[in-house]
Amino acid sequence: MSKINTFEIIAQHILENQREKVHYDIQQEKINYGISQNIYGKYHKEKYLKLGVKEGDIPMAKDVEELSMDEIINFYYQLYIKNHVEKIVDPNTAYLYFDTLVNLGTKNATLFLQKACRKTKDGIFNKIALSALNNMNQKDLQHDLIQSRILFLEEAIKKNPQKKRNYENWISNLDQLKEQIDKGIMPQLEDQQLEQFESKPQFQHMLGQFKDEIELEKKIRGINFNSMRFLIDVQEDIHLTDLATALFVLSDPKLSKQEKMIKFNLSPILSLKQEEVSQQEKLYWPDELVKRNIINDTEFAKVLFESSHQLQQISLGIAADGKTPFKYPRELELCGLKSYQNFGSMMGSQLIYKFILYPQTCVYNYQDGQFLIESIQIKCKAKQIELLKQQIIEKDIKDPNDQGVLFAEKISEIYEKISKYYPIFKRLEQLFKAVVLATQMIEKNVQIDSDLLRASSLNSYNLPKTISILKSEYQLKEEKSNKSNKEKQLFKFALGEIDTSCQNKIEQKVINNKLNFNNLTEIDIPFFQQKKCRSCSRMIESQLLTLGYNNCSIHLSDSCYSCLQLIKADNSILHKIDETEISFHKACSELYEQRKQSEFDFDFENAL
Repeated sequence: MSKINTFEIIAQHILENQREKVHYDIQQEKINYGISQNIYGKYHKEKYLKLGVKEGDIPMAKDVEELSMDEIINFYYQLYIKNHVEKIVDPNTAYLYFDTLVNLGTKNATLFLQKACRKTKDGIFNKIALSALNNMNQKDLQHDLIQSRILFLEEAIKKNPQKKRNYENWISNLDQLKEQIDKGIMPQLEDQQLEQFESKPQFQHMLGQFKDEIELEKKIRGINFNSMRFLIDVQEDIHLTDLATALFVLSDPKLSKQEKMIKFNLSPILSLKQEEVSQQEKLYWPDELVKRNIINDTEFAKVLFESSHQLQQISLGIAADGKTPFKYPRELELCGLKSYQNFGSMMGSQLIYKFILYPQTCVYNYQDGQFLIESIQIKCKAKQIELLKQQIIEKDIKDPNDQGVLFAEKISEIYEKISKYYPIFKRLEQLFKAVVLATQMIEKNVQIDSDLLRASSLNSYNLPKTISILKSEYQLKEEKSNKSNKEKQLFKFALGEIDTSCQNKIEQKVINNKLNFNNLTEIDIPFFQQKKCRSCSRMIESQLLTLGYNNCSIHLSDSCYSCLQLIKADNSILHKIDETEISFHKACSELYEQRKQSEFDFDFENAL
């Protein structure tokens, strides 16, 4: 990350404040990390109605007790974006408002804020309220919001005296909230210190036990070219840092088209004398072509090496220490996985092979300007190697029953099962997807800043450059029985390679899961040169910046009063509020009237 993500810090605090994972309220309604069954049911229903599903055809919502942490985080983020929390400049105010949203509901939280801002109290967190909020004294605003929550709780007790038994806990939680805000939830660091801070243990500690679920920048599945934002999913997928590395290579103006490749090799170091090969070196591309570090010192490169080295161990039947026989998991053994020398009729042969992992096919959807990666198929292929006069010569293998070919086919066949036992292969799949997405962004001529790409790449310590070569299980057996000699030893190892270039891209015309496609959440792309709004201290959104606007969505006349998205001329309607005509999307105007007239979005008094 190039900066600390406010949502990640806020979500961690919210989760820690919801002390009981699953509990019941006074009405015996199940609540999981602040999400009641009633609230989740309405959220679930709204998702399907947006897709045009008739109310009677909507499937039953999941039991909140069964929600995974990923699903809980996704619900939080949907709530966070829908209520424009990311547009609040002060992170402490954003935290207080979001905590109020989670605990007391959208309309109540918004009414409290509008009261503090002294704006029309319609229960809609609109651009006028946002502008006023960001220009207020934040300490005064936070004090007023906390007081509104206390008064709300007292009124709830008057209506239902049974709730008095929970009053002390509520006030204690508010006191804790106030203490956190007074201290400040974000690390107090200068901009140039943030990058170093994020890699240190204290930042990881701040994200706590929910770190993997909270980090949205590790869940990218595609891009919305209309909004110029990434599409994110519930589960871990493409990492922003991997994507930054891929873009850094593919957008480098100093590299020729042929040099814009991302590959890795484990290659033996050959000596002038015909003696035992004992070392192999890590070769990163395009670094080797241009003789400068491009990907060498990145997390991306580390994954390339570790996956290649893991494949080497599996192919040779030897563990990383070079001595211990490789132990194949029982499930994989039953699937037929073993060292390549145990395949075919040439068991124990002295041929040298190179095994290459690469993405064979990427299936994607492209709809209404949204590019979404559905799946990627990873294959392994084998090549025969000859060592001639200190040169490594690669040859294609024509025999379908060759032991190297059979081993590679087995890896291809059960790759998904292998990645369950060796997570580095799942990470490799994410790298392959990152390269596909980066390629799509380059093809669409998305203008990105190379300095921001470099800052967003995750650095890694990838030394040493050379490591010991792994001998095959057959060679070790011969050495133990004193049957080996130096001439034989030269021919008993396997090479590894990772090639990130996808062979085929197939567009899936029929959308199998419209809900997953249309309801993905979006996050900002941090690779654009940023520019401040002329009317406030906020940065202009990427979409507006690429369209040439000089104001952020809060201060843009062409943005909707309610959702703050751009309005096209044929979808605009004027609505009079406080004697002023305000622009809405047609659908947002209808929703505004419905929400304004409803007493509450959800029955939050009953959920207290």
